[in-house]
Parts: sequence; structure tokens; C-alpha cells
Amino acid sequence: MEGDLHNSMVEKTGKGQEVDMEDGGGERGNWSGKLDFVLSCVSYAVGLGNVWRFPFLCYEDGGGAFLIPYVIMMLVVGLPIFYLEMAMGQFSSLGCLSVWKCTPIAKGLGFGMITMTFFVATFYNVIIAYALFYLFASFTKELPWKTCDNYWNTPNCRVTKASDNSVINDTFFNDTFVNDTSDTYDIASGTASLSDNDTTSNGSFVAIRPSEEYFYNRVLDMSDGIDKLGEVKWDLTLCLLLAWLIVFLSLAKGIQSSGKVVYVTSTFPYFVLVALFIRGITLEGAIDGIVFYMKPDPVKLLLPKVWQDAAVQVFFSLGCTFGTLHTLSSYNTWHQNSHKDAVIVAWLDCFTSVFGGFVVFSVLGFMAHDAGTTVDKVVASGPGLAFIAYPEAIARMPLAPLWSILFFIMVFMLGIGSEFTLFEAIITGLVDEFEGSFKNLRKYKTLLTLILCVVCFLLGLPMVTQGGIHVVTLMNAFAANISLLLVSTFEVIIVGHFYGVNRFLEDLKYMLGFKLNLYWKISWWIVTPITLVALVISSIVAYTPLTYGNGDPYPDWALALGWLLTITSLLPPLIYPVFYMCGLQGTILERVRISLKPTPDWGPHLDKHRVEAGYQPLRRNDPEECVKMLTQQNLQKQHVTSM
Repeated sequence: MEGDLHNSMVEKTGKGQEVDMEDGGGERGNWSGKLDFVLSCVSYAVGLGNVWRFPFLCYEDGGGAFLIPYVIMMLVVGLPIFYLEMAMGQFSSLGCLSVWKCTPIAKGLGFGMITMTFFVATFYNVIIAYALFYLFASFTKELPWKTCDNYWNTPNCRVTKASDNSVINDTFFNDTFVNDTSDTYDIASGTASLSDNDTTSNGSFVAIRPSEEYFYNRVLDMSDGIDKLGEVKWDLTLCLLLAWLIVFLSLAKGIQSSGKVVYVTSTFPYFVLVALFIRGITLEGAIDGIVFYMKPDPVKLLLPKVWQDAAVQVFFSLGCTFGTLHTLSSYNTWHQNSHKDAVIVAWLDCFTSVFGGFVVFSVLGFMAHDAGTTVDKVVASGPGLAFIAYPEAIARMPLAPLWSILFFIMVFMLGIGSEFTLFEAIITGLVDEFEGSFKNLRKYKTLLTLILCVVCFLLGLPMVTQGGIHVVTLMNAFAANISLLLVSTFEVIIVGHFYGVNRFLEDLKYMLGFKLNLYWKISWWIVTPITLVALVISSIVAYTPLTYGNGDPYPDWALALGWLLTITSLLPPLIYPVFYMCGLQGTILERVRISLKPTPDWGPHLDKHRVEAGYQPLRRNDPEECVKMLTQQNLQKQHVTSM
């Protein structure tokens, strides 16, 4: 029966192509194939954090033992929210704003998601611009961050290995280093690198690796603080412009065009990761890095911080609560088995994080061996790993430019895949919500995409100034941190307790064709909300003011601006309920009761599916099909009764 129903929804376009009309009438669009959706989810979920944050957390929080809290938090927090949002979008064929027709008082959550996504998409593309800068710089015979004889290098730059006495006895200043317990030989470069407190006898010298000077002096030309933005870097600006141009061209024709781009952005990074892994394990000292990465330390499992790190990493790695999962799944056909897709993507994301650790630590082991030091002295996290530590390791390999090109193409692909999805969530959410207020808004979706890309590019200009990295750091810390956790907490409570977990499971039974097991009910109803509340509380308790790399705090006005970003995302969920109830009639209790009920048009988009799921048809598409469905269902009920 399902195959016949599906066939009845396939029509021919003027060009003779078949189009599945289960997209909601053909205007909104849908994936051209099931694989488009899965690869888009992979491209979104598998991002830079899998490569530059998870390995560091794993080594810091107990090595191989960290996989225990990581997997548990995947089951308790990550997977339940991941599929909750995916199921909501597919069931209603709506983005993250209109999907709240299920509980209209909560639409402010959708506006909060859009706001956070807008902030993140704006600064995330700046990081992609960094990757493009390094990619273009890699097309050379010798990588520019390999040596210290460039115009951006300072007299403090050192390339020589720590085992070389010429480093310990510096001849440039005719002074010797002070060697105390805080000295580190090589932090990722194979050079002697001292802490900020390590100086010469005249108190003026600190050894710096060439990759660090390249990043801070050449790429960023970094100023001393956020209050000194300085000049706009024209080369970074062009890279940022190119990044936004790629985003626009990939999304200009809607989900069909981006659905094809992800075939590259989701698969190519895996080829590079495998190539880097094979290259890494063949290097001397690689086994030391891998052992250091996976060596279990069960004692650390008793520390609350380890469990908090696992929960936060799972949550942010999967990309929940940005509205993107609602958006991606809203383009599915109604009966697609998104349950299977969610499980596959979530665990693939987990596997990628673990595998990325092997790729990273095999190279870090080589660096430690080459420098004559231990692995813990060369470990870095975040941008420091992607733009300082790993590039310098590549610079010391044979065929360094080739490996550098492959590495930064991978970084670019990991970043741009997430950026596509973040931006599509914004566009889809706005179009779905306001197409009724603005006639033919969907026809101008390309123009809307262009306008938003231009706006985000202009907002990104302060981040490509000499002090831009401080702005990026500020936005990364405040744009979607505690606000993201709070919005996700409200979301799972609204669906699980106000819309009703039993009602939601019943909806999904009709959509999927089978009933979900008890795991999902317990998670959405009890376990996930409690875990999220605990995570929010621990994050607030553990808050420390943002500081620069040298430990100096950000100025008060900058911290106030950061908290303003956080509050901006939280205001819609708090203000919208008041706004919505003011438009209703009756007592306060009556208004609250009405605002918690689904709107009449909530449910599947097509009437045939509304009837199938027990919803009243809206007669907006194919009324004859609805009559047939109603008649067939009545006959089935009579047959069951007679038995």
C-alpha cells in the first residue's frame, strides 16, 4: 500500500523529470534522494570540533577511559535531542520556527535558535577564511611557516631542535636561557619553547616557534587586545569574501543544490583523514602518541569535570538546538526512516571523533620524538592545533606542501559543510514562517540568501582586523554556550511534557510505520531533561571570565557585549509567550491552556498523511485522495471489528 501511495505522489515536470510531491506541494522542495539527507547531516555534524577538540579532551580526561562517559552522554543527551529535532522537522515538513505550531507558546525557542545560528554562522566563516588563507599559502615549494627568515619573524623565532645546544645557548643575543621547571621544549614545533615567564638574564627573551609567529604575525597581524582592532586585513577579507561567495552559490538554488555539494564536503574529509592516518603511523614516534592518546586513567572518571566535558562535547559536536536538524529533516519524504538515519549519523560522528584522535596523536607523537621530548609537551587544542601545531608538523614531513594542501582542504570541507547547514536553517526558518505575510517570499529565496550573505560578510569585517581574533574568541565564548544549553532544556521539556511524549511517539508511529522503543520515551520524558538541567547548573557554577592567552582578562565592556549576545538569544523564548497570549481572549489560565495546544494546521503537510496520522485534513492538497484514504481506513476498522 505504501508503495502505491508513493507512486501516486510522483509527477512529471515540464522537463520530463520525476518529482516526488511528498515535499508538500512542490513549492518548498525536497531532497532529490535519501542519501542527500544523510550526507547533509554527516557534513553538518562532523565538523572542526571532531578533529581539534575531542582528541585534546580525550587525552586530558583519562585517555581511553574517556570513551565511557562520552558514550554514556551520547545515549543520555546527544542522541535523544538529535532525533527529537529531526523527527519534529520531518513530521511537520517545517523549519525551526513554524515547527512550534505543536506548542505555539514556545515559538520563541525557534527565534532563539535562529538568533544563535546567525551569530555562529557569522564568526564560523571567519575561521573558514583562515583555512582558505593557509590553503593558498600552501601552493609553494617550501611552506612559509617552516623557517624563521621571513619578514614577519622576530629575533625570538627558533627552528632548531631542543636537543641542539645552540638553542639552549643562544648566540643571537649572546645570552643563555633560564631553564626552570616551567620550560617546555618544543610545544609542537621541535624547537625549544619556553613559558611566558622564561627570559634571558636581561629579562627580554622568549623562544617562539615559526608556525606560531606565522599565525599571529602574518595571518592575523594580531593586536594586543579587543580594544585595538587596528586595520582591516585585506588578504583575510578576500578569503572571507570567497567563503561567503561559496556559501551563496551553494545555497542559491535551495536544498537541491546544497544536497549535491555535500557529496563532496561530507566524504572528502574522510579520504584525507585516512591518508593522514596512514602517513602518521609510518612516522617515527607515532606509536608513542597513540599510546598517550588511548592510555586509560580510570581514576579521572570520578571527577565531575570529565563527565561535564563529555556531555558538552557530545552536545556541541552533534550540533543540536541550532534549528539545523529541524530544517534538514523537513525536506524528507514523510515516511523516510529518519530513526535509522539519526542513529547512523550520531554514531558516525562519534567514530570520527575517535578516529580523528588517532590521526592527530600519531603526528604529535612524531613531533615529540623529533624534538626529544614527551607528547604532553606538544599537545594543543582548538585553533592552536589546526593553525599552529599540526601545520608545523606537516612542514617537517617529506612533500610538505602536498600534505598541507590536503590538510587545509579537509579543514575547509569540515567547516564549510557545517556553515551550509547553519545558513540554510536561517533561510528556511524565515521563509517558512513569513511566506504567509509576504506574498511570493519563497520565490525570492535566492535574493534573501544573497542579502543575508552580504550582511554576514559586513558583520564579519571587524573579525578580520588586527584585533579580529579577539572578537572571534568573544563570540565563540558567548554566542552559543549557556544559551544553547538553556534553549535545548526548554525544548525537550516542552515536547516531552507539554506537547506530551505519548502523543509525540504516536505521531512518529504513523510516520515511521513502527513504534519506537522505551528508550526514547524515558529519555525525552525524564533522563534527558534532568541531565540538561544538571549541565546548565554546572556550566554556570564553573563559569570564569574570559581571558586573553596571556591570562589578562577581557575588558568589562567586552564581557558586557558578550553577555548581551547571550541574552539576545534568550530574550525570544522569554518574551514571545507574553506576546502570544496578549493576542488571545479569555482569562490568563484559559490563554495559557490555549497557547499550549497545537494549532489547527499542526501536523503533516499533505492531507493524505494528516488523515493517516489521525489529523483533520485541511483540504489544501488532493482532497479526492483524502476521501479515498478516509474510506479505506473506515473499511479497515470495520474489518478489524468484525474479526
